[in-house]
Amino acid sequence: DGSFPGLREDNPLALQVRDPLVSLWLGNRIRVPAHFDVPDNIACVVAGRRRFTLFAPELVDRLYIGPLDLTPAGQPISLVDLAAPDLARFPRFAEALPHAQVVTLEPGDALFIPSQWWHGVEGLDPINALVNFWWRQTPAFMDTPLNTLMLALLTLRDLPPAQ
Repeated sequence: DGSFPGLREDNPLALQVRDPLVSLWLGNRIRVPAHFDVPDNIACVVAGRRRFTLFAPELVDRLYIGPLDLTPAGQPISLVDLAAPDLARFPRFAEALPHAQVVTLEPGDALFIPSQWWHGVEGLDPINALVNFWWRQTPAFMDTPLNTLMLALLTLRDLPPAQ
């Protein structure tokens, strides 16, 4: 409130943030496939511009999610190229497109991305920087749903066929 008097009153957002994870992403004209994050997230553009394409969690069956393991960043990703979707290969993606929410952020802009919302990110300038603030809504001792699923699958993998 000291730096921006009245901001809190004009923009209520009860974050109740405890120990957020903060990341700095430096990049170029890279495209990040659509993925989701478990924690809530605020993305703040520091330099350059970034375009975000967001899909609500209920559209997941139209996003053609790749393998759950061996992903580039640990999270499952959409196999659809958001910049040039191959609708012959991924026909149900056409049903998700009308529901996509697209926003271009410039330096100083921020975007709240709720937990489980799918989002692809495209760097639009030769140099850009983004800061993310992530925070959990669950206690730190609880693992993510994806890790829990993977551990359950690994547990079942070596069981005898009769079990």
